[in-house]
Amino acid sequence: LNNFETHVKQCEYSNILYSCKNDKIGCIYKDISEEMVNNHEINCEFNPLSKYLSEINEKHLNQINHMNDKFNTMKELLDEEKTKLLKLQTSSDIQKEINVIQQESIDLYDKKFNIQQKELNS
Repeated sequence: LNNFETHVKQCEYSNILYSCKNDKIGCIYKDISEEMVNNHEINCEFNPLSKYLSEINEKHLNQINHMNDKFNTMKELLDEEKTKLLKLQTSSDIQKEINVIQQESIDLYDKKFNIQQKELNS
């Protein structure tokens, strides 16, 4: 078997070999006949592990999808809060401008009043 593995790794025609569907989890069975590989896959010793890993992967995928849904919900809520804060900040900035203008008006009125008082007293 080691000679076969070595040959497969080095052979220029190795890309035409068919691999068992469980090759990703350790099965090294390869053959030039797709039919032989299909026959092997029926009784492959990695089938139980493959089924177990598929179940685990499906559970993890479901968990990831659930976490992704929660993340998206949280992102939407944060975006809404950000928009509210920006509106409040804008409102606050407008209120500050109004206060500055009011104070300037008061200052102008005071100056005018003081000038009138001086003119009356003179």
